[in-house]
Amino acid sequence: MNTFTAAALLLLLLVVGGSDVPGERTRVGCYYIGVKSERYGTLFPEDIDASICTHLFYLHGAINNETHEISLKPPSPNMKTGGEGFVPRLAKLKAVNPDLKLILHTVTQTDWLSQEHSRRSNIIQNGVKWLNESGFDGLELSALVYDLEETEKMADFICEMKNELDKFGYTVITSLTGASTSLEQSISKIARCSDHIGLVTLHQEWSTHRIAPMSMIIPNVDWFVERGVPANKILVTVPSFGLIYILEDPEDTKMGAGVNGPGNDNREMMGGFGIRNKELLRKMNDSSLGWTIRRDNETKEPYAFTTTGLWTSYEDTTSMEYKARYVLERGLGGINIVDMDNDDDEGIGGEGKFPLTRKVYDIFRQENQPVNTDK
Repeated sequence: MNTFTAAALLLLLLVVGGSDVPGERTRVGCYYIGVKSERYGTLFPEDIDASICTHLFYLHGAINNETHEISLKPPSPNMKTGGEGFVPRLAKLKAVNPDLKLILHTVTQTDWLSQEHSRRSNIIQNGVKWLNESGFDGLELSALVYDLEETEKMADFICEMKNELDKFGYTVITSLTGASTSLEQSISKIARCSDHIGLVTLHQEWSTHRIAPMSMIIPNVDWFVERGVPANKILVTVPSFGLIYILEDPEDTKMGAGVNGPGNDNREMMGGFGIRNKELLRKMNDSSLGWTIRRDNETKEPYAFTTTGLWTSYEDTTSMEYKARYVLERGLGGINIVDMDNDDDEGIGGEGKFPLTRKVYDIFRQENQPVNTDK
């Protein structure tokens, strides 16, 4: 599957966060890209409802291998975004929610892990400088490592970063590539030196499927718990966008059915295999397509298909409520939403603005779980 930013958008399908007391930190993390789109418009920083987020992640950071500086770049070369200009505007969201934590999601590379300590130190110092100047509260390191040696080097770098950022009260979050044998020897060090740990679950098939189903969330959570990561440190991240296909056989609509190609004529979104929540809602409001909705009896996760051979899997407020209650019942730390740009910011579905994010926030609040913003 040719996916436009599968690594960028699906990079955070499971995230692990820190807490020592069950229920003490039920976080609602809101990821934000700031895409400028003529077709869909732009979700400006001022349009974000910061009152329903405890953390806001800006998906733009990168490390310049030559200057060792933190820089901002779009997740995709073809994507137009607000970039640096949105940074001070995001910082102003703290006027709406003084407890909001702003985090820069930063893509890392493995080539500089082998460089001398002085260069890694420069990267860390430049990270501190960027945070001091931006008004942000921490960095999230996207640690894409694939073998045992690279993972051990990354663990050392994370500890170096943590030691320095702790001096200023900044947060260090690490996103990993999910359950992997390369993590076996380093996971305890990474956990110790990260305020949160990210578990990356990439789920792509050439058939109808879900991006982040409970059937993948549960075993990934269990894998980390079995290796000593406390359950109350886990923060599950789910997407606010869906998948959409043209079925190979319009009569074969079940999960795992064959597909003929992308179902979205907008190829900007994962090559046409992805669809924004509000765009999907518009399509589903078109009665001429003859939509039928099916839902998993246990997890309440939906998928839908049309009489014309379109098939989509997605999240709605019902499935988000199930995931939120799973987090509470399992004693996990909260949920992150990837991303605010794709949630229904116009209220097209009749459930208000940002319904997926708001549902998570409301469930946590109704259960009398304090929404904690510490690190």
